[in-house]
Amino acid sequence: KDIPIGSKFTLRLVEANAFGFQVEAQKRGRKTSNVKNGRKTLRFKADGRAIIEDVDDIMVKVIDRINGLLETYMGIHDSDLAQQIWDLSENKKNPSDFAMAIDESEIGTFNFTDEF
Repeated sequence: KDIPIGSKFTLRLVEANAFGFQVEAQKRGRKTSNVKNGRKTLRFKADGRAIIEDVDDIMVKVIDRINGLLETYMGIHDSDLAQQIWDLSENKKNPSDFAMAIDESEIGTFNFTDEF
Protein backbone atom coordinates (compact mmCIF):
# COMPACT_ATOMS: atom_id res chain seq x y z
CA LYS A 1 0.00 0.00 0.00
CA ASP A 2 3.03 2.27 0.18
CA ILE A 3 3.59 2.04 -3.59
CA PRO A 4 2.25 5.07 -5.46
CA ILE A 5 -0.65 4.40 -7.82
CA GLY A 6 0.58 3.86 -11.37
CA SER A 7 4.05 2.71 -10.31
CA LYS A 8 5.51 -0.51 -11.63
CA PHE A 9 6.53 -3.15 -9.11
CA THR A 10 7.58 -6.79 -9.01
CA LEU A 11 5.48 -9.31 -7.16
CA ARG A 12 7.31 -12.50 -6.28
CA LEU A 13 5.11 -15.45 -5.41
CA VAL A 14 6.43 -18.25 -3.24
CA GLU A 15 4.80 -21.41 -2.02
CA ALA A 16 3.45 -20.56 1.41
CA ASN A 17 3.81 -24.07 2.81
CA ALA A 18 7.52 -24.11 1.92
CA PHE A 19 8.00 -21.37 4.51
CA GLY A 20 5.80 -22.92 7.18
CA PHE A 21 2.66 -20.87 6.53
CA GLN A 22 -0.61 -22.79 6.40
CA VAL A 23 -3.11 -21.09 4.11
CA GLU A 24 -6.62 -22.45 4.40
CA ALA A 25 -8.02 -23.83 1.16
CA GLN A 26 -10.76 -21.77 -0.44
CA LYS A 27 -14.23 -23.16 0.14
CA ARG A 28 -16.10 -24.36 -2.90
CA GLY A 29 -19.11 -22.45 -4.04
CA ARG A 30 -19.84 -18.96 -5.11
CA LYS A 31 -18.17 -16.08 -3.32
CA THR A 32 -20.51 -13.53 -1.87
CA SER A 33 -17.94 -10.95 -0.83
CA ASN A 34 -16.67 -8.18 -3.04
CA VAL A 35 -12.90 -8.46 -3.15
CA LYS A 36 -12.56 -5.87 -5.89
CA ASN A 37 -12.78 -2.97 -3.46
CA GLY A 38 -9.28 -3.62 -2.04
CA ARG A 39 -10.52 -3.48 1.53
CA LYS A 40 -9.06 -6.79 2.70
CA THR A 41 -5.56 -7.67 3.84
CA LEU A 42 -3.62 -10.92 4.13
CA ARG A 43 -1.97 -11.34 7.53
CA PHE A 44 0.62 -13.97 8.35
CA LYS A 45 0.40 -14.91 12.01
CA ALA A 46 3.36 -15.91 14.17
CA ASP A 47 2.00 -19.45 14.49
CA GLY A 48 2.25 -19.93 10.70
CA ARG A 49 -1.41 -19.37 9.84
CA ALA A 50 -2.45 -16.89 7.19
CA ILE A 51 -5.82 -15.18 7.37
CA ILE A 52 -7.68 -12.58 5.35
CA GLU A 53 -9.04 -9.68 7.38
CA ASP A 54 -11.28 -6.76 6.53
CA VAL A 55 -9.48 -3.44 6.62
CA ASP A 56 -10.61 -1.29 9.51
CA ASP A 57 -10.94 2.33 8.33
CA ILE A 58 -10.32 3.63 11.84
CA MET A 59 -7.15 1.55 12.08
CA VAL A 60 -5.88 2.94 8.76
CA LYS A 61 -6.49 6.52 9.92
CA VAL A 62 -4.82 5.93 13.29
CA ILE A 63 -1.79 4.26 11.71
CA ASP A 64 -1.44 7.26 9.38
CA ARG A 65 -1.62 9.54 12.42
CA ILE A 66 0.99 7.44 14.25
CA ASN A 67 3.23 7.72 11.17
CA GLY A 68 2.80 11.49 11.32
CA LEU A 69 3.88 11.47 14.97
CA LEU A 70 6.87 9.25 14.17
CA GLU A 71 7.89 11.71 11.50
CA THR A 72 7.43 14.72 13.79
CA TYR A 73 9.28 13.31 16.81
CA MET A 74 11.80 10.97 15.21
CA GLY A 75 12.08 11.98 11.55
CA ILE A 76 11.01 8.55 10.26
CA HIS A 77 7.98 7.25 8.37
CA ASP A 78 7.59 3.54 9.12
CA SER A 79 4.25 1.80 8.51
CA ASP A 80 5.41 -1.42 10.16
CA LEU A 81 6.42 0.38 13.35
CA ALA A 82 3.15 2.31 13.32
CA GLN A 83 1.27 -1.00 12.93
CA GLN A 84 3.17 -2.45 15.91
CA ILE A 85 2.26 0.56 18.02
CA TRP A 86 -1.39 0.18 16.99
CA ASP A 87 -1.31 -3.53 17.84
CA LEU A 88 0.10 -2.76 21.29
CA SER A 89 -2.74 -0.31 21.93
CA GLU A 90 -5.45 -2.95 21.59
CA ASN A 91 -7.27 -3.85 24.81
CA LYS A 92 -5.48 -1.19 26.86
CA LYS A 93 -7.81 0.55 29.28
CA ASN A 94 -5.71 3.66 29.90
CA PRO A 95 -2.61 5.49 28.64
CA SER A 96 -0.43 4.09 31.45
CA ASP A 97 -1.14 0.49 30.39
CA PHE A 98 -0.39 1.46 26.79
CA ALA A 99 2.91 3.16 27.72
CA MET A 100 3.91 0.15 29.80
CA ALA A 101 3.09 -2.22 26.93
CA ILE A 102 5.34 -0.21 24.60
CA ASP A 103 8.18 -0.01 27.15
CA GLU A 104 8.07 -3.78 27.72
CA SER A 105 7.93 -4.68 24.01
CA GLU A 106 10.75 -4.93 21.49
CA ILE A 107 10.02 -1.38 20.32
CA GLY A 108 10.71 -0.13 23.84
CA THR A 109 14.33 0.28 22.71
CA PHE A 110 13.23 3.44 20.90
CA ASN A 111 12.72 5.05 24.33
CA PHE A 112 9.63 6.97 23.29
CA THR A 113 9.03 10.01 25.47
CA ASP A 114 5.84 10.41 27.48
CA GLU A 115 4.98 13.34 25.23
CA PHE A 116 5.02 11.04 22.20
